[in-house]
Amino acid sequence: MALGGGTFLTQNKILPGAYINFISVAQASATLSDRGIATIPLDMNWGPEGEVVTVELGDFQKDSQKIFGYAYTADELKPMREIFKHAQTVHFFRLNSSGTKAACTYATAKYPGTRGNDLRIVIEENENSQAEAKLYDVSTFLGTVQVDQQKGISKMSDLKNNDYVDFISTATIALTATTPLTNGANGSVEDATYQTYLDKMEAYTFNAMGCPSTKSTLADLFVSYCKRLRDEVGKKFQVVTFRNLADYEGVVSVKNGVVGNTESPDLIPWATGVVAGTAVNKSATNMTYDGEYEVDTDYTQTELENGILEGSFMFHLVDDEVRVLEDINTFVSVTDEKSADFSSNQTRPEHFPFSVWAKLIRETMQERNTELMTKSPCGGIRELREAIAGYLRQFRDIHVEPEQIFVGAGTEYLYGLLVQFLGFDKIYAIENPGYEKIAQIYDSYQVDYRFIDMDTQGIRIDRLEESGADVVHISPSHHFPTGIITPVSRRYELLSWAAKSDSRYIIEDDYDSEFRMTGRPIPALQSIDIMEKVIYINTFSKSLSSTLRISYMVLPPSLAARFLRKMSFYSCTVSNFEQYALMRFIREGFFEKHINRMRNAYHKKRDCLLSAIKKSPLSSLVTITEEDAGLHFLMRVDTNISDSVIMERALARGLRLTCLSQYYHQPPENVEHIFIINYSYLETDHISEAVRLLYECLDDQ
Repeated sequence: MALGGGTFLTQNKILPGAYINFISVAQASATLSDRGIATIPLDMNWGPEGEVVTVELGDFQKDSQKIFGYAYTADELKPMREIFKHAQTVHFFRLNSSGTKAACTYATAKYPGTRGNDLRIVIEENENSQAEAKLYDVSTFLGTVQVDQQKGISKMSDLKNNDYVDFISTATIALTATTPLTNGANGSVEDATYQTYLDKMEAYTFNAMGCPSTKSTLADLFVSYCKRLRDEVGKKFQVVTFRNLADYEGVVSVKNGVVGNTESPDLIPWATGVVAGTAVNKSATNMTYDGEYEVDTDYTQTELENGILEGSFMFHLVDDEVRVLEDINTFVSVTDEKSADFSSNQTRPEHFPFSVWAKLIRETMQERNTELMTKSPCGGIRELREAIAGYLRQFRDIHVEPEQIFVGAGTEYLYGLLVQFLGFDKIYAIENPGYEKIAQIYDSYQVDYRFIDMDTQGIRIDRLEESGADVVHISPSHHFPTGIITPVSRRYELLSWAAKSDSRYIIEDDYDSEFRMTGRPIPALQSIDIMEKVIYINTFSKSLSSTLRISYMVLPPSLAARFLRKMSFYSCTVSNFEQYALMRFIREGFFEKHINRMRNAYHKKRDCLLSAIKKSPLSSLVTITEEDAGLHFLMRVDTNISDSVIMERALARGLRLTCLSQYYHQPPENVEHIFIINYSYLETDHISEAVRLLYECLDDQ
């Protein structure tokens, strides 16, 4: 990629130069459902050189001959069939270059390669041919299969090129029983071609990349490429290599060869398809190998155990079936650091952009002398509200006017304002389980509130109706603590509930929507609300710092006007210094860059934690539930030890844990042994040791 260039969905300009956004393909890992996209370079004897060819499974099954030069069942297409066992889309790249196109008097093969030598041209007299006006039928054969015929041709220039040959228009047409194309050659596979392939793939979407080479230098090249794109660009995929233990979560190392050639990387295509096609909440462990190779499974029990410990992806024989031993990557590093806080959902202080924030504060003091000493309006300074409106429009598809936005010192303060505004006589509904401070705030204002049970899609509408509530307080984009993401259908049900009465409203707390790890978030309730029933709340405390108490709410136009009439005597509780600094932080693109860095950092930390759990003995005792959003997930433990004892044992080992039952008004029986794993405050270097200590808390049953 040239300096100053790149592709982007949002502003990320760093290097000088013109930035042009070419949106030719979707971004990597758009949604959880977008699995099954793989890429692999292969040595082929048909196809374009130096180009990426994208093939869908259905097209491969139907048009393999046109794409690859062979029928679907041909031995030459075995690697393609292997990867398509579990992949839905594959980006192929032909490794051999500088080949020669087969040719004859009448035509030249479409592509270089030996497959072109199987082409031949047959020219017969057309049934309507006359002595004074000769007409011909020109057929193209691939082997014994006719792949093209053009009838009633008088001269070569009348012919149209087909999928297999380009006709020589200057040739003299004449009858021929058969004229074969000859001298087609594949060219060679050079190491430099692998780099060309990797450069081209930066523009494409994929979940897994196969490296079919046995050369350690080339495998290392693929590993370095993966690390750079995962760690620096945020493009999450895995590279599948042959016996390359990279000690990295983005690399899968296949150890088995095939019978007759134990040093062969023939299983790389199949494994690449599996890695690409397996859902993020599923595992390929114990998956049956359904490919065409005879897998070498000649390993002892000890060798299999050592393979797992070293991070190898291995196959073994179970009865008469070849199965995946364990779906693992190569990450095996362990540190000796101790203590970890799984209970804190705050961001770590070292992530705060101190230098940028200090610069903006200094510039604000120099440029805004008068404004800094002027009383801020009730809703906050207009320029900040405009910046927030622009941010919401771009990143949450929420289209609001600055007049609808009200800034305050933390969401807890805004909750209190809303109680005063909406009325002490209202009945408020809150999620069960839910964020405990919401109930505490309603208690402090002595208002009537009801706990509403949840199901797998969020707050239950039937229980909400039964409660008689006027206002419901929810976090549908990533519920705390369950992690539930309310689907669009349930969101419309909530809006329908609110529309039944003029006094009904929904408070939508979107507290960590910035930290969706992959794909676009489900639309906010506010963005699909046409009845002006949704009050939207969000905070910068989660994304910047817990001590930076700046939150905001978005009121529907009718409520915003009433709020100003009723509540404008309140001054904004956020200082002008912070408001102007935050305004510039958003406007000048620093907030977007910060969020992108944080999202990448936390995604990496989550992957590292899940990988460490998966590879530890703890994996046999726990089940992980996570929704690919927010900064926590749930861990269900298979144990008879009480939650309180587990937390005591954890605390004695320097671990802080919270359990799901703590967040219920009246916890049901089925929530015991479920723990909330907040990983935002966890130090990456402590992860492996923390997982080991967690296991110790459960191992002495």
